[in-house]
Amino acid sequence: MKKITKRNILNLITILIISSLLMGCSSKTNSPNYVASSSQEDYSSLLEEATTVKIKEKFISFKKEYDIYVAGERIGTVSGKYVNITGDVFTFTDANGNEIAKEKQIKRWGIKLNRLARLMDTEGNITGYIGEEFFTDFLSLSKYNFHIYDEERNELGYTKERILSLFYEFNVYDVSDEILFKISKKLDIVDSYEIVKQKESDISMKDVVFLTCIIDAIEDSAEEKDDNKN
Repeated sequence: MKKITKRNILNLITILIISSLLMGCSSKTNSPNYVASSSQEDYSSLLEEATTVKIKEKFISFKKEYDIYVAGERIGTVSGKYVNITGDVFTFTDANGNEIAKEKQIKRWGIKLNRLARLMDTEGNITGYIGEEFFTDFLSLSKYNFHIYDEERNELGYTKERILSLFYEFNVYDVSDEILFKISKKLDIVDSYEIVKQKESDISMKDVVFLTCIIDAIEDSAEEKDDNKN
């Protein structure tokens, strides 16, 4: 079951305070922009065609689980688990329970990479890689960057944290340093993120969803270690 951390409690208190201040200011509510039911649609296509995707970690779960939303509709779930000494495995299933893709941690092949994961389709074919580059020097403003590669190990892009932001935010850049995606953490009871596509590229939205879930899992793990020390 997911451990309730200090961050969850602080987020809940903040939300309650803001909600109480806003109550009575306006009785007008805006209906969410829902898309038509996608029970018969290809959820993979719906995800890749989206310009905005939202991710919400499940509040109660025996493993890392994140619900994925497009235009207010849950289109799938990313579930993560730790498998012995082989590392973690994240599986992306659509709203009907069908597997879309999988991410599996493997032995790193880059000196600068502290962690490496293989991305696979439903047939087990390699579609790309995600590598973590961790910074230990005090001069680095961000703790780590991630690198995204295609199936031939050619780098397609990288992440960089946005410094001096209220919540954790980072961008995904291509190798020409153009912003492809903006990822922002949102105020919520649970860990929640919004991904906004800035331009079309060779990096799929699915891979950025995996990337966001991986980053959150790493952040949660680090926070739990700090809590256990106190």
